[in-house]
Amino acid sequence: PPRAMGAALSAPVELVRVRRFGNAAVRGAAAELQGWRAGHDDALAACFGDAGASSAAAWLVTGHGVSVGGGGGGASSSAAEVAAVALGEELSIAKVLPDARRVCDAFRKVDGRLRAGVGGEPAAAAGGASVAGVLVACEGDGSYTARLVQLGDVRLLLAQPPGEPEPEGESAAEAPSGTCCWPLILATDPHSPASPAERARIEAAGGEVSQTNPPRIDGSLASSRALGDFEFKDPSRLPHEQKVTCEPDVYELSGLRPGSLCILAGKVFGDVMPGPAAVAGTVRDWLAREPKADLGDLAAGLLRSCMRLQCRGSLSVVLLQFADGAGWSTALDEIQNFGGLLGDDCGNNPGRQDDEVQRQTLLFLRRCGFPDEPCPCDVCERWVQPMSRCRCQRATYCSKACQRAAWKEHRSTCEAPRRAPSGGEPAASRTP
Repeated sequence: PPRAMGAALSAPVELVRVRRFGNAAVRGAAAELQGWRAGHDDALAACFGDAGASSAAAWLVTGHGVSVGGGGGGASSSAAEVAAVALGEELSIAKVLPDARRVCDAFRKVDGRLRAGVGGEPAAAAGGASVAGVLVACEGDGSYTARLVQLGDVRLLLAQPPGEPEPEGESAAEAPSGTCCWPLILATDPHSPASPAERARIEAAGGEVSQTNPPRIDGSLASSRALGDFEFKDPSRLPHEQKVTCEPDVYELSGLRPGSLCILAGKVFGDVMPGPAAVAGTVRDWLAREPKADLGDLAAGLLRSCMRLQCRGSLSVVLLQFADGAGWSTALDEIQNFGGLLGDDCGNNPGRQDDEVQRQTLLFLRRCGFPDEPCPCDVCERWVQPMSRCRCQRATYCSKACQRAAWKEHRSTCEAPRRAPSGGEPAASRTP
């Protein structure tokens, strides 16, 4: 039978987790949203080193099939979570980027680690995972070199910098994967069993490709490349001889201009949103208007747009810009769209959700390392982890900046001891 992707909930889990990261060469952000699906198995590994580093790596890993421990934030790890950690270990950042052979070797090692077992469970129970990744380095002349890596049901987009004018008389630019419409440099499609090359490998391994929509391997799996999915892999065969191979496509690019944009997304994101050029154009236009715009807020906004377009699956997207992101090297994780958890008079009371939606909401929060109840900033209303609380225990802040901004008003009611005779604001303590 077709591979199960998780039952649908009676209402979506609309919380959005936002992560920001950066160093001297790259700034980036990731957003993920569980939505209507009962379970969320996507994972991210971001390797940026310290603020002064000149190279970075980011891996978006989307899970499919059955997750160990029930998935969606359970105590045990899914194939996607284990794979994300393993890829970060196998392909750590370096000034000299690995070539395609080194990347493929690393993927074979990660697949072997998954076969050995996930979360103490047999490998067959772990389901599978698709991967979109980028390794990037800033060169001495200010240009960028990148390795873009794709495996399975994911998409990669690489676009020209914001504000870069389209060359006169040209409407397309040649890229390693074929012809891409401006402003794209590279755009990939998910690996499908229907592709002639993929079908040939599957059939040579004894598999069949169904005539359904989407096409499936042996009537079950709709992706032709993945980590895990060991029921489609014969231990006696080499990776390129399997029905489902763990070897990714690796695109090696150099001479990329500062400000170039890279977007990593799951298949569902690409299926719901407009075409790749439109998505890249939306991000470029935003950054052209606001060069210092928060990529985390932009990523979260893209996912909310998918929900408005009636997307029914889990959603994840990573936005990277080849530009100075040192200021984001210590950014805190954030949860957005938590208003429904606070309760109000407009029907947004968590008690009115059914038990399974409430359970999935709590699992998502715990998986993200957040407490069960929102604790937003008294100034900007952001909810990050960890928050800071004034020693009087009556005010909560997301940052020192917000605490300083609120002090003029808060000092009249604050009962905490002052730090200094000058009457400065009291120190804040961390709170879960």
